[in-house]
Amino acid sequence: MKMRQTVLLHSVIIMICLDWINTAGNGPVIEFWRAPVHNEDQGVLTNGLVMDLTSTDLFTILCKIKHVKTLNKVTVLRLQWRKTIYENYTDLAMLQCVDKNNKVSYEKPFLVKGESGWRATGVFDSNHFPPVGTQLGIVRQVSTVSTEESGEYRCHLAYTEGPPAYSSAKASVSKTLTLTGSSPSSSSVTFLPHVFGHVLCNLCCILLFKWCSSPY
Repeated sequence: MKMRQTVLLHSVIIMICLDWINTAGNGPVIEFWRAPVHNEDQGVLTNGLVMDLTSTDLFTILCKIKHVKTLNKVTVLRLQWRKTIYENYTDLAMLQCVDKNNKVSYEKPFLVKGESGWRATGVFDSNHFPPVGTQLGIVRQVSTVSTEESGEYRCHLAYTEGPPAYSSAKASVSKTLTLTGSSPSSSSVTFLPHVFGHVLCNLCCILLFKWCSSPY
């Protein structure tokens, strides 16, 4: 019994080590950055974000593929998100190198329709082969980040491996964004029309009552 537990423990340790090697040594990387709006080169890497309604800083989620050792050609690079582990991933941004007729996303960062508040950032590395300097990200002002943006972000890369196989491959890495501090509240947006509606309704009732009770 003790031997079986020892073997099982060793197997778990080996799996963890292999997973670490795959993500740290031969896979894409995902990073969270906070930087001044007029000097993005002075950005600071962070594991989470303190929300601040008054901040003019920029918050960036960035995918890098420079550690994918078997990379030959990029097929599609995606930045994805899901709120919980029970949901499917949703594409936030992408960069593809397959359809040259698609001028919007061919070798360019492209924001997927419907993802308001973010803008796409990044670059396709046309100066190197393989294009290890390719990056894809999304960016927005810190002051607009709310608890809705918390969750798990994933970089997903579909690519072609180098010789001799030249086979199709996939690699991905995910990271959870934790948020603290004050977030933009929608309560004032929803509360004001609600109150205004009640006030307007009461005013109409008063005027109607006066009109009905008038002798003229």
